[in-house]
Amino acid sequence: MEIGEIVLPDSVTEIEAFAFSSCPNVEKVTLGNGVTKIGKEAFSYCHTIKTIELGTSVQTIEDKAFLRCVRMTEIVLPNGVTTIGESAFEDCDYLQEITFNSSLKKIGKKAFYSCDELGFIEIPAADNLVIGAEAFYECGKAQYIVLGNGITEISER
Repeated sequence: MEIGEIVLPDSVTEIEAFAFSSCPNVEKVTLGNGVTKIGKEAFSYCHTIKTIELGTSVQTIEDKAFLRCVRMTEIVLPNGVTTIGESAFEDCDYLQEITFNSSLKKIGKKAFYSCDELGFIEIPAADNLVIGAEAFYECGKAQYIVLGNGITEISER
């Protein structure tokens, strides 16, 4: 059976590690407003995902949650997201646009590493935001990076 779309209801509060990892043919994911945490590698290696709609309650995106979702083009991080784990969006080759929020506290190491098509990065003012090492390293088309006030640490590269 091929799954083309994943829609989670508001009653789901957490997506555990590896829950949908390596699901072939999934093009769209819609998370209900009850989801607060996306676990480690929850959607990793879902090569065909193009669209992800995060619910309004997401707070934590754990390590490698969307690793190698190579066809994803855009991600909007709702206001509640405070943590983006290590390599959370690494190797999302076609990711062109990220909408960040002012609630962020941590962008993990290599969070957006090798997002080849990412051309513009704008992080709004945040309170005590820490950006990990190589968070945007190897984003070959990045032409503009705008950082708001409140960032307390930017690690190497």
